[in-house]
Amino acid sequence: MYGARMGKCLKLGVLLTACVLAFGCAARQQQNSPQDETLRVERFRRSYEAAFDNKQQEASQQLISKARSALGTPYVSGGSSPGGFDCSGFVCWAYKSVGVSLPRTAREQSVVGKRITRVEDMRAGDIVAFRHPRRGYHTGIYVGDGNSSTARGGA
Repeated sequence: MYGARMGKCLKLGVLLTACVLAFGCAARQQQNSPQDETLRVERFRRSYEAAFDNKQQEASQQLISKARSALGTPYVSGGSSPGGFDCSGFVCWAYKSVGVSLPRTAREQSVVGKRITRVEDMRAGDIVAFRHPRRGYHTGIYVGDGNSSTARGGA
């Protein structure tokens, strides 16, 4: 009788210990408030944008540096190499140096990307495109401070 009672107590003790361990050590899911979640997302967005802006600025500077390296290159209709450029060939060549593939003609380049209508919204490295009534389409690269680099006026 003493042994049976001891066995029940031992079983009860083991069961009680197991329950305490199971419920005491169970991981509780942390409840984040909507404000905490908003802050976390906002921090991620800012860090992502900062990293993207840095990479974009670096690529823009490389592009402009490449464009400036072609200063004095002669204008050659249909040209797309440092031996001679036309406007769209120059833009293609410079962008290719930073890993961006563009259409070959000025007309096609003029519709690539997002259209910017205000000069103050332009960023270094943007493609400048316009259409002359008699000469057709023309493209260049905006280098900042209201200036662009283009093949027609000397790259």
